[in-house]
Amino acid sequence: MREPGLTIGAALTILFADFSDDLVELPLTLPVDYFAAAAYLLEMSGAYHHIYPGRHNDGHKELEKRRLRIEPEMRERARRVAYRWRRDARAEIPQAIPVEVHILWLTLVANGDEPVFKSLPANKPIPAWWKFALELLMIADEASAGI
Repeated sequence: MREPGLTIGAALTILFADFSDDLVELPLTLPVDYFAAAAYLLEMSGAYHHIYPGRHNDGHKELEKRRLRIEPEMRERARRVAYRWRRDARAEIPQAIPVEVHILWLTLVANGDEPVFKSLPANKPIPAWWKFALELLMIADEASAGI
C-alpha cells in the first residue's frame, strides 16, 4: 500500500529503525539489507511496472523515457560487483562492501527528500533514482546467493 508523501528517507527509517545519518557514513553491511531497501523503494514507487529487460528498442519511442531499462552492461556489472562482494565477504576482508554499492547507496540516501511515489504524466521521464535503486537491487540479489 502506497503512503502519500512518503519520502525515500522516511521509507528507509521504516525499514531500518536505527536509520540515521550514521548509515550514510557507515552503511548497511549485509547484501540482504540492501536488497530489502531497494526492493521496498522500487515496489512502493511503482517502478516495477516500468522495468524493461529488453535488449533492443521495440519501436515504441514514446515509451522509452518511461522505461527502466536493464541494459546488458548493467547486468554484467551487477554480476561482477556481486561476485567480488561475496568473495571478499567470505574471505572476511574488512570493508568488503564494494565501492559501487557504497556509491549507489549514497545516491539513494542523497535523494532522501524525494517522494517514493509520484504520479508520472505520460510525457515525463522516470525519476532518476529508480535506476540506482534497480542496480543496487540487482547487485544485492546476486551477492545474496546462497543466503
